Amino acid sequence: MKNTFILSAIFLLSCSSGSLQSINPSVKLKIKGDIDSDKAILIVSQFLEAERKWNIQGVVEVSYFEEKYQRQCKRNTVSFQEYGKFCNAKYVISHASDLFCFGGSRVIESCNAGKCVYKISEYMEICE
Repeated sequence: MKNTFILSAIFLLSCSSGSLQSINPSVKLKIKGDIDSDKAILIVSQFLEAERKWNIQGVVEVSYFEEKYQRQCKRNTVSFQEYGKFCNAKYVISHASDLFCFGGSRVIESCNAGKCVYKISEYMEICE
């Protein structure tokens, strides 16, 4: 089971594209897809502030929350009851604290007259 998880984590990290941008001395941002850099920095900064208890360091990735994962979220009754409002998230924030721990949050974007507000789900981390 651990080998499968490690291989999955390595695969996910290797599929990411984009260069790293420094958010602060201990966190680098990796943007996957065509997400605006300023928007990604704002989202991750808000995320780091809200999740200070985790002391997140290293690489944090922002990517689109793909439609197929939105559908999976809505079909999973346990997930939907707990995080249903985040099944329609636009973005995902991902972080791997080490080879055995991987976590993330979902981000809902709400824009009005050019001003956007981001609602970020609570960070969840899974360790093998």
